[in-house]
Amino acid sequence: MNRNNTKAKQTIEDAVAAEAFVADTLGDPVVGLDTEFMRVRTYFPELCLLQLASCDGTLACVDPLVIDPAVLGRSLSRLDGTVVIHSAGQDLEVLQHALAYLPGSLFDTQVAAALLGFGEQVSYASLVNDLIGVEVAKGETRTDWSRRPLSSAQVAYAFDDVAYLIEIQQLLEERLVRDDKLNWMRLACEEMLELQRRPADDSVIARFKGGAGLPVSRQALLRDLLLWRERKARELNRPREWVVSGADLVAIARQCPDSENALGSCAKLNPAQLRKHAGELLSIVAASRDAEPVQVWQQRTEMSVEQRARVKSLQGRVRSFCEQLSITPSAVASRADIEALVLGRPSRLDGGWRRDLLADAFAGFV
Repeated sequence: MNRNNTKAKQTIEDAVAAEAFVADTLGDPVVGLDTEFMRVRTYFPELCLLQLASCDGTLACVDPLVIDPAVLGRSLSRLDGTVVIHSAGQDLEVLQHALAYLPGSLFDTQVAAALLGFGEQVSYASLVNDLIGVEVAKGETRTDWSRRPLSSAQVAYAFDDVAYLIEIQQLLEERLVRDDKLNWMRLACEEMLELQRRPADDSVIARFKGGAGLPVSRQALLRDLLLWRERKARELNRPREWVVSGADLVAIARQCPDSENALGSCAKLNPAQLRKHAGELLSIVAASRDAEPVQVWQQRTEMSVEQRARVKSLQGRVRSFCEQLSITPSAVASRADIEALVLGRPSRLDGGWRRDLLADAFAGFV
């Protein structure tokens, strides 16, 4: 494939041209995709630029700030080929929110690289350099992508970010096939897409770690407070912590204030937060008083000496097994995964491709 400086590049600022570009890629087995977005003062990521690469080497920077998102999302949904993204997690989130679109089939080059032993969370620039010997500029990583017009440096960076995706995908896939790892990569990418499709509220509760230290009698209240904050953050399109901090929600759940003064005493809410949210927060607390206790988070458990030894032994087995297969261990099982398995808690290792992959490493232990 030709290098970036010889590839055709299009800057697309209308829906007709965007639909035409997608139409030209409908027969392509793979399509490269990247996004540039902003998320400093908002709850939802703001999609500021969409970059696409076709198999014939044509690149496009599509401006979603001037194209109807619904039209752009419908165009992308017509893609037949596998969509290639590097480190797809945040890209999937912004695509789903901004364009109501998720790929039908995904190839995450970072996931593929980890399964081939390139290391944990290897960057796109490092991968391009390692695989094809091209240095990709990094100068615009913290730029303001919402400003218009974009500078020539921003545009060049944006094209670079998608220019080599298909080339490195082809090289990675060849190695995955050679090492009989392609199906693991596919299953890992399907797992990513499935996680993105799950209701957002489920992941909000699962990700919040502050609830484990509360007694069971207070956990349902904290859950309700977190879900309220999530709805409020979406409604206002402001970061969660700007609404009410997680630490304040834990304090409210722990102390159950029954007045605005008590609320102000137990949480570090500023006057504006009290004015805006005191009524709703106190109503949630009041409604929880007669509710049955519900365990939402597992209590923090100090592992026994035997359990710690078991975790260490399993980590060693996983590391040794992955080294034999040239896989970055964290791509398959983190320490948190192994601890959960040892403690008998829900874990990504309970089943599926990860458990199947590690069956020999776990033999006799689990």
